[in-house]
Amino acid sequence: MVWTKNKLLFSKKHRIVAIFSLALFFSVGANANNYFTETTDTVFNVYNTYLILSGGDTSLITKVDTILPPKEAPKPETPAKLWKLVNSNALNFSQAQLFNWAAGGNNSIAGQAGIFGQANYNKDKISWENTLDLQYGMARQEIKTDTFQTIKTSDKIDFTSSFGMKASKKWFYSAQLNFKTQFDKGYEKPDDTDYISDFMAPGYMLGSIGMDYKPSDKFKVLISPFTGKFTFVYDELLSDAGAFGVDPGKNLKSEVGGFVKFNLTQKLFKNTSISTQLDLFSSYSNKPENIDINWIVKLDMKINDYLSADINANLMYDDDVIKRIQFMEVFSIGFKYKIESK
Repeated sequence: MVWTKNKLLFSKKHRIVAIFSLALFFSVGANANNYFTETTDTVFNVYNTYLILSGGDTSLITKVDTILPPKEAPKPETPAKLWKLVNSNALNFSQAQLFNWAAGGNNSIAGQAGIFGQANYNKDKISWENTLDLQYGMARQEIKTDTFQTIKTSDKIDFTSSFGMKASKKWFYSAQLNFKTQFDKGYEKPDDTDYISDFMAPGYMLGSIGMDYKPSDKFKVLISPFTGKFTFVYDELLSDAGAFGVDPGKNLKSEVGGFVKFNLTQKLFKNTSISTQLDLFSSYSNKPENIDINWIVKLDMKINDYLSADINANLMYDDDVIKRIQFMEVFSIGFKYKIESK
């Protein structure tokens, strides 16, 4: 048995012994065979050294020091996430302490908490968007020495669920449900004893069927020619007074009309964004020319991962409630933490 250039030659006497020895120590590797499928070569592995029997002729065995490993099977694609979840929690405080202050003023402390959540589902032609917005704020101020007064500064429960089926590139068949109410009693003036609102007094529910126009992720419009608006007053005192447009002694007022809703979100700077929502409702049976308006504008200014400043403004008009424009503005700065699924 001698080596020649690129070949290892066996004498006839040792061929059978060599073959059986190779069979005991080597295995015919399936991975190695991937590289020699077009020939009749047989590949053996001896202590990480490969020997090739060319064309089935055992008289010629070629030594190969390295054979490339087999190609890895492609990794399965990660399935797309169907749900996108967002949660944002905010806690804001303000405090003023005065002592012998010549300009005057009152000691006060105020706080506001907010929770905002989104759960959006998308698959093929189906989309389902859900949002929940909760806010509550109070202020306590000293009106005279050692006499304090507590007032409510914000109070909101707002839930929206919108289901859509894609009709074309930018249009969706849409059904939407919106519910609004508040947590606690509200008073016209801080020192009043008679409240003017409470939980589910009023409560509003809108159910809409129509088309959603979504030219981009930043802007969308819901157009609904058929919308039911329901006003709830589940408080005996307010119901008897006919508050919020219900008939005296009744707890529910129903209307059918047309509804249009605009949503726009725009990034102004690196850490500053603005969002606005405009709701317009016109009752077909009750003064259709008097359009109910609910316009919300929010400016969000991020300071860092945990601090932010917000300006929230809300303009409303509903002549069934009050024949004047209602307006509220809240500026807050404080802690804010946002969690968002990727």
